[in-house]
Amino acid sequence: MTSSLRSSLVVLAAATLAVSACGGSDDGSSSSELSEADLALAAAVTADLDADDAEGFGQVFDTECMGRELVSALGGAEAADEKYGFNIDTASEMDDVPMEQADAERVVAGYKNCGDFDELLKQSFVAFGASEEDADCVLGELPDGLVAESVVVQLTDPTGSGENPIDAPLDAAAITCGVA
Repeated sequence: MTSSLRSSLVVLAAATLAVSACGGSDDGSSSSELSEADLALAAAVTADLDADDAEGFGQVFDTECMGRELVSALGGAEAADEKYGFNIDTASEMDDVPMEQADAERVVAGYKNCGDFDELLKQSFVAFGASEEDADCVLGELPDGLVAESVVVQLTDPTGSGENPIDAPLDAAAITCGVA
């Protein structure tokens, strides 16, 4: 079952990376301050999320909120394009562009306004065949905030070349819960 749990984490990573290369301010300002260009980029991100929702991402996260938060977190459409080459034409191609740590942290902080990372991972576990009880057990064994921390790592290292802080705790949780 550990491979299924890891597969669920991969689904979480893919869903997160599908939307994670836009712009906003350092203070975490909301979408009410977004320009027309920012809103257009947020809409492109939302459309990409909604079009590629095989993981059920939109059932746990408000994808419109995520589009706005992503653009806001990276400083707006112009900053996102300058820094990451991210614009309405490339919104669906940014899966493998690494973000800077501070940007990734702002994106994840914004995403917390849009949904629950733990619930998304639980839903992924169940989609890969775990019972809800087993998924709850595994998530209950993980330290608070670890799933969101893992998403930050996935945004800064989208190729997965480094170690993700969730790997060892996820394996240990699976063993503790008898699903390994």
